[in-house]
Amino acid sequence: MPSPPAPIRLLQKCRLILDRAGHAAHHAGAYDAHYCITTGWCNGPLEAIGLFRRLEAAITCVVGVQPREDDRRYEERHGIASPRPRIPA
Repeated sequence: MPSPPAPIRLLQKCRLILDRAGHAAHHAGAYDAHYCITTGWCNGPLEAIGLFRRLEAAITCVVGVQPREDDRRYEERHGIASPRPRIPA
């Protein structure tokens, strides 16, 4: 959102919800980090203990799909010109 409403900006300034830069970090690169897009404060600790990678591994085990496997098809379907770099899971 180019210009969030004043209450949202206030919450962002108070660090109660994720600011624009923090949310953009989730959408950058390989989408394999910064999963906590509501507040963002817990990304560091959860990434440090490997929670997200373990959850991805568990989901792969259950459903048999690799994380971000369908990203290229999604990008092509929705008109994103250059795929982001692939990072091995």
